[in-house]
This record gives sequence, structure tokens and C-alpha cells, in this order.
Amino acid sequence: MLKTRTGVLYLDASGLRRLSSGADANATKDELVVADACNLNMRDDTWATFQSPCAEGRLRALNEPTGKLYDLELDADPLYLRLLPARGSPGNSPVDDPFWFVFLRT
Repeated sequence: MLKTRTGVLYLDASGLRRLSSGADANATKDELVVADACNLNMRDDTWATFQSPCAEGRLRALNEPTGKLYDLELDADPLYLRLLPARGSPGNSPVDDPFWFVFLRT
């Protein structure tokens, strides 16, 4: 489980899910973000990285505040990846805006 600004992200058998408070203060909302996800990581409260579908190992990023998903053309393990907007970048899209991708390889 990873804590975010709006709730919690977690993986289960169905995929990547978001748990947050509902419209009613006593209600909880549990939604599927993307099916067949694995290797979830989040280095800050904005960008979560993971692989989906798991069998393909395709790297994806979730902008948690907006809920937008991005396919990343990197050969990187999401457990060792951090997305950093470049100086002066709006930092909204890692595929359209200037970003630094910091990751480790074996």
C-alpha cells in the first residue's frame, strides 16, 4: 500500500486499485485503476510507476492527482525509478513535458 494525497494505492489480484473517501464522510470508495498490474512504486505523492500488463512488463506511470496514465518507453524497473520534472517544466506529462528519469540497473 502506498499513501497518496487522496487516499491509498494498492495491488491485488485484479490489478492496481485506489482506496479513497467517498462523497459521504463515512463511505469508502474502492476503484480499479488498471487491471493486471505489478511492481508498484511511488517515490512522492504525485507519480506512481508500475508494470501493466505484468507478462509484458510494460512500464507505466500514474499521475495520482489527475488520474492520468502514461506508457513509458523505458527499460527500467519501477521499483528503482523516480520521475522528476525538469526545471521550468510544467511536470504534467512525462511523455510530453521535459522530465528526468532516474533509475538503477544491474
